[in-house]
Order: sequence, then structure tokens, then C-alpha cells
Amino acid sequence: MRIALVTFMESDDARSSAIVSRLASVASARGNVVERLSGTNDSQLARLSMFDYVAVVYSSRSIFSSALPAAVSDYFAKSGPLTGKKGCAIVVKSGLFPGRICRALMHAMEAEGVCVDYFEIVRDVAHADSVGAMIG
Repeated sequence: MRIALVTFMESDDARSSAIVSRLASVASARGNVVERLSGTNDSQLARLSMFDYVAVVYSSRSIFSSALPAAVSDYFAKSGPLTGKKGCAIVVKSGLFPGRICRALMHAMEAEGVCVDYFEIVRDVAHADSVGAMIG
């Protein structure tokens, strides 16, 4: 299965990068072809319609905010038709409201037609092993 692992990393720290790397390696170890895309940098190359599954990873740098940036909705709007695609929403835990951020991310994905079949708030790198096994 071709999986697009789209990352929106506001806080580009070592912990978040390690979690995303672990998610990608565990998902590819299950026989999937995982392509990592940056939602903030690769906005011109976003064609998610060629993938079978869309996994979105979001990490916020704000402690108190529970709102998604407009870049998330813009990325999905530019990425081609996504109606009927399956996907998952993954939030790296930081701040006080990761549940609200996860709901907002799922709502943004479902507004573009993605059928979210899995969501999770990742605490650390060890937890990313079990979450990565659910991608796909």
C-alpha cells in the first residue's frame, strides 16, 4: 500500500523528528511504501490522490493553543481530490489540549473527503511503535 505521511511540524525538535521517523519505519516494516511529505515545505508538490492512505502527523509549539494553522486546510485544498481516501490523524503530544487539536485535525481531513479510520495522540518514541503499526 502506498502511504503518504504528511507532517505539519510547528515545533521541529529532536523528539518530534524521532517520533515521525519511528512511525515511518514501523509502517514500512509492515510492507507498505511510505513517502514522507512536509505539509509546510512541499505545498507545491502535494498530489495526495496517487496514494492509497493518508497519514497526517501534527506537532504544535504552542502550549495553550488548540487551533490548527490555516496551512493545514490550504494543503488539503491544493492536494487534489481526496474523496473516499482512508487516512489517520496523529498528534504529537505537547501543550495542554492535544485532544482538541486531534479533533480539529480530523475535522479538517474529513472536510476534504478523507475517511479517518484511526487517530492517536503520541506521547513518546516508544508509543510511536504501536501507533506506526496501525498506519495503513
